[in-house]
Amino acid sequence: MLFRIGGEEFIIMFPNTAIETSKNLVENIRKKAEENLNVEGRTKITLSIGLTEISGNDSIDSIFKKIDKFLYISKKNGKNKVTSD
Repeated sequence: MLFRIGGEEFIIMFPNTAIETSKNLVENIRKKAEENLNVEGRTKITLSIGLTEISGNDSIDSIFKKIDKFLYISKKNGKNKVTSD
């Protein structure tokens, strides 16, 4: 399931999917975007991704905080990366 939450931020949910499988899926998405998307044939589009696994005691707020934390770690460490717990 894909949701746009604002600006250039999106959430993809992989229900009933192990975190390692999710990591592989988003890494493939990141690579395909880097290889195939560009602006006017020049500037590559890259993705910085925060990935987390939802546990039974997570709230919507705690989920967004974890995702946001990992997203900004990806951006801080050079962009075009997947960071997860």
